[in-house]
Amino acid sequence: MTSPFLTGAFVKQGDVMAFVQGMLTQAGALQIQSELRKVRQKLAELHQEALAVPMDQRHGTGLLFALREWEPEAFTKLRRSH
Repeated sequence: MTSPFLTGAFVKQGDVMAFVQGMLTQAGALQIQSELRKVRQKLAELHQEALAVPMDQRHGTGLLFALREWEPEAFTKLRRSH
């Protein structure tokens, strides 16, 4: 599935596309999930505040988070069996 959101160019000032990968414990992953919930809530709050501003001063904004257990295939191939 290809998303127009993801296939579009991220070239305007303020556009951000970033990917990070790391090794986390279950506790670490839960902490990240908590932080992502806070950011989602903040976006919802800012949206509500923006409703009071004239339409020509607002613009549609998309925000995507994805978090799952994953590692690059090349790293998986390097793992030693114990």
